Amino acid sequence: MSLADLPVAEAQAIIAMAKFIAEEDMVWSESPDHGTHMVFSGPLYDENGRTIVGLTFEIAFRVPARFDDCKYLFTVFAFRPGGRRRVYQLEVIPHEDVGHRDEKGELFGPHEHIGQLAQEVRVGNLNCKHHEQWFREFLSRANIRYGGRYFGPFEGGLFQ
Repeated sequence: MSLADLPVAEAQAIIAMAKFIAEEDMVWSESPDHGTHMVFSGPLYDENGRTIVGLTFEIAFRVPARFDDCKYLFTVFAFRPGGRRRVYQLEVIPHEDVGHRDEKGELFGPHEHIGQLAQEVRVGNLNCKHHEQWFREFLSRANIRYGGRYFGPFEGGLFQ
């Protein structure tokens, strides 16, 4: 649990809301906070196309140090007094890596945060090679609709 996480009940209420990402294609840019991360982020919208004040999404990935490595972060944030708070996050890392530690112990591999609650996530045989499937899983779990074209972090010559 982190002070940057919303209480579980508040996070669940936000997750239950219908949310939309603009119908634009994914455009990745360098993270201003981490030189080894690329991000796709923006506001979330309601069913009428209006910005949901205080809610944003961020999809980030770390440029891998080795071929079979990954770190994908799919996050919904809420802005509250004192800063940005995590509503929901799906974090994808190799299954053998420790991804989260708290008073209950360690979580290995992919896991999710629903506000202050962290729990393991296993979706079939998905691993680091399945960025688009993890993106779609995030959309489903966070109750977000997206109609733009998917471009993965390794498409379009991003690293060439």
